[in-house]
Parts: sequence; C-alpha cells; structure tokens
Amino acid sequence: MDYYFLFAADKNGEATSPISWNTPSGKIIVVFQDENETMAVIAAYIASQIRGVHGINSVCWEFSSIEDVAWKFRQAFLNMESVSFLLDSDPVVAQLVAGLRQSGY
Repeated sequence: MDYYFLFAADKNGEATSPISWNTPSGKIIVVFQDENETMAVIAAYIASQIRGVHGINSVCWEFSSIEDVAWKFRQAFLNMESVSFLLDSDPVVAQLVAGLRQSGY
C-alpha cells in the first residue's frame, strides 16, 4: 500500500528528514493514506514552526502496513524509538488538526 509522509526539504527541494510533530501525548509522525487537506493543514503548521527548513515535501513510499512503516523508519532514521506513527484517519490526528484549523491553519 502507498503511504505518504511529510519531509523537510533542503535548499534544492530534496527531501531530507521526516517531519515529526510534538503533541501533548508525545512525538508523532502522521502517515497519510493519500495527499489530502489534513496533510496541507499539518504542513502549513509545521512550516510556520520550524526555522531553517527551506520547504516541506510529500514523499510516497510503499509499505505493507503501518507497523512496517514504523519498523523501517526506526531502522533508517535516528531518534525514532519514542515516535508514534499514526494514520491520518486516527481520532488523535483529527482532534489535533481540528485545533490547528481553529487557529487559522
């Protein structure tokens, strides 16, 4: 299955590192099932919060499951042990995005 992720982009527009989001319940990476409005809202918020990032890219990769996503990200990127991976359809993500929308994102 194809999953989409937000990545920080360098000055050449190349994806460099996955975007994680600090929430009251801990750090998360949102795993998107397609490019959608939720992704746009989160990208706008993250872009306003991170200094030194030249942009945010959407990256699509194929994985067999959300568990496969978490395992492979933890193998490929440092400091992912405590990160939770949540689908964009997760109620926690919906609640966080609703708060962002109320804040104007």
